[in-house]
Amino acid sequence: MTIGEFTQPAEIIPPVKGLIDPNQGASLIPFVPRGTSSVLSTVESALRRSVHADDYCLPGLVDNTDGLANAVAALGSLGGTVVLGARTYVASTLVIPRGVIIQGENPLVSILQQQAGSNVDFVTSENFASLTGTGLPVATDSRVPSWFGLRNIQVNGNRENNSTGRACCFYGAYTIIDHVVIGWGASGGLYTEYATNVSSNASVADQEEGFIRDLIVRDNNGDGWVNRGPHNVHMDNITGMRNEGWNYFSEILDGTYNGAPTYCTILHCFQGDMSWTSASGRKRKNIYIGTNGSFGQITVDGGSLEINAGSCLISNLNQYFGGQGGDMVTVSGSRNMIGVWRGLARAAGSTATPDAWVAKITGDFNSVGVMQIYDNSEAAAFSNGVLVSGVGTAIADLFIRGTKTGLKVTSSRNRIRGWVANTLVSGFEYTTPVDSHGGRNRINLDISPSSGAYTTGNAPIANSDRFNIEGTGLSGGTKSTTLSKEQSSIAGDLDTVGVKTLVIPHGLLYAPRRQDIKPSLTGLTVKTLDLGFIRCSVVDATNITIEYRVVTPAVGGVMSIAVQTAAQ
Repeated sequence: MTIGEFTQPAEIIPPVKGLIDPNQGASLIPFVPRGTSSVLSTVESALRRSVHADDYCLPGLVDNTDGLANAVAALGSLGGTVVLGARTYVASTLVIPRGVIIQGENPLVSILQQQAGSNVDFVTSENFASLTGTGLPVATDSRVPSWFGLRNIQVNGNRENNSTGRACCFYGAYTIIDHVVIGWGASGGLYTEYATNVSSNASVADQEEGFIRDLIVRDNNGDGWVNRGPHNVHMDNITGMRNEGWNYFSEILDGTYNGAPTYCTILHCFQGDMSWTSASGRKRKNIYIGTNGSFGQITVDGGSLEINAGSCLISNLNQYFGGQGGDMVTVSGSRNMIGVWRGLARAAGSTATPDAWVAKITGDFNSVGVMQIYDNSEAAAFSNGVLVSGVGTAIADLFIRGTKTGLKVTSSRNRIRGWVANTLVSGFEYTTPVDSHGGRNRINLDISPSSGAYTTGNAPIANSDRFNIEGTGLSGGTKSTTLSKEQSSIAGDLDTVGVKTLVIPHGLLYAPRRQDIKPSLTGLTVKTLDLGFIRCSVVDATNITIEYRVVTPAVGGVMSIAVQTAAQ
């Protein structure tokens, strides 16, 4: 045998006639199985991990319920992918088992539509009805599925021809929803749920996180997406619109479910609560966050947002045109941190409610980095700015423009710094707190109103609150919470002995206490003057009265007295 030669049994390939029928397509090319000893035998196994729905849902069928179920069953216990073509598949129900993905070409052409008169939840996960509300994890109950979902399709609940039933309901771990539109559900769009007490993650099947990305929930009766889990899911580019209830609603029930994402890049919702009118007697719904999570950006366009969760991390909060039926954004949860918050009120003359607050912080220990709040009315302010009634709110850089009342504080231990401009009623309103902390607020504001008052309400609590406020632009002149002023005595007052008075207009926003005023002698033209005392005797809303006693006169002399008070 020469170099390069080798001996190997010849492979016998069965003869095949007519590989391609000239009148048909390439789909008629036969597949010839290899022997079991060939590595290419894995092709058969791989093909069984993916089936096409059209092999089970023949054209012309008006009900594909059985066909879709048969396609799923053909994958076997190992799961795989059911591929949908560019068509609409009408069915009453579709159950997705563990390890199975239903995948279309794109949401425009691959459509799952519920059969008219079905009146049940449409697309559901394996064992959904028996698992929802149980709080059971994969590790302790074999009925709980994981690693299943939808990709590149549209789910249509056909609400026009069904009176009840949600478009899609999942219970399980590692939910996968990718590039999907879920809508037109008779009782709601997407519902997801999973346990809070995950006892083990030893198996890949136990993995709970999953991902939901490029999701649109729209045109559903009821809520667009009710998120009750899995917690720690990754959310990316979520849009809710045109739903009759909340566009997005997340919540937690201890021991049962938790819809807290590890991270959401963008949550954008608009046109929620579609049947709302001014006569509804309540706020128009848009987004409700009822459990903690981290968010890159939340955009709430119209309606209301309520953050009733604690310990949320939000990089950007962008709100547009709220105020229909009540306050626009309410942070009722505690310990939330928001990096940048921009709020724009709906213009007057629309369906907005007069005197609604653009931002309302009622929970405790919430923090905001940069906050800008605007009223969108062209002629006159229609809404109020920021109401803080929770303890321990921190706003590092606040700007409010064009509202009725700019900032109102009714609670204790808040730290707020900023500029309030173009208000019509009051730049800052303070109500003495009734909580157990007794004030201790630190308020630093520049106020430049268009009309009304610089400040209204109660004065800062002595020996507790510290207000450093300056107001400019009103007809009464500049006013502040600090004073440093010098005034000369009246001619002739030093000529005789006795107690004399000097009245000094103070220009303070809040009348200080007598003990807060520090008078001092700063100038004297005749050195023979001997004073017995110099003190503040009376302070009212306008003037400080300084009282002094001349012991040895200084005929023809004049003295100067300075008064100072620190920030109140």
